[in-house]
Amino acid sequence: MAKQYIKSYFSLFGSTNIEETVLNGFSDVQGEGVIRAIEELLPEEGKPEPWKNPFPINVSAHHVHLSREDFHVLFNGKEDLTPKVMLSQPGQFAANECVNLIGPKGVVERVRILGPFRSHSQVEISRTEEFKLGVNAPVRDSGNIEGTPGIVLQGDSGELKLNKGVICARRHIHMSPQQATTYNVTDTDVVMVKVKTGRELIFGNVVVRVHRDFNLDMHIDTDEANAAEIESGAIGFLEDITERNALRAVQN
Repeated sequence: MAKQYIKSYFSLFGSTNIEETVLNGFSDVQGEGVIRAIEELLPEEGKPEPWKNPFPINVSAHHVHLSREDFHVLFNGKEDLTPKVMLSQPGQFAANECVNLIGPKGVVERVRILGPFRSHSQVEISRTEEFKLGVNAPVRDSGNIEGTPGIVLQGDSGELKLNKGVICARRHIHMSPQQATTYNVTDTDVVMVKVKTGRELIFGNVVVRVHRDFNLDMHIDTDEANAAEIESGAIGFLEDITERNALRAVQN
């Protein structure tokens, strides 16, 4: 029975020579071990083949997104952000302007602002910085700031108290629609990502974000990067798809 099972696997790939090599001399007991090895190596239907399509991982340090109105309060006399470095996603940049974050227990200085302006201000920090500031920021997708704590921002010309907007950003992968097709995923799918470093690990609960303007890139924060000894430019592999988005589930 085990030999028939193995043969059916290899026949899918037209690998008659491999089939003969594997089948020759195996008992059914030994064959069961081969079956387990095959199941680990060969993806199930609809699952990714991680070794074929690696993607870059970049470390996203603490940063702030500001509305235009809040920017003018913090930087009176400045009309706009001034770009310092362009980022991996089209049109996005790290600005020259920075702010200080003032929490109940401490201060984090010179946190860079990312542009362009957004409709609502948002602060993204790591868990480690939560302890320093004394705020309990939830893990959220960017832009989902309802029910989040606020903080005081200090700019060149004044201070501003945000009533909400402090989060730990959920780890995520940016993809174009074409790239999403390659990985067999759609927007808001949840995946597992393996990273091969000196401290190899698998990141779970990684959300996929798909948009025609996105470049392929995974973002993690500094705590996550330190846990796996990851530096910007590291490579990740799509290990598994753990959750399909609701719309796709209905369509299927």
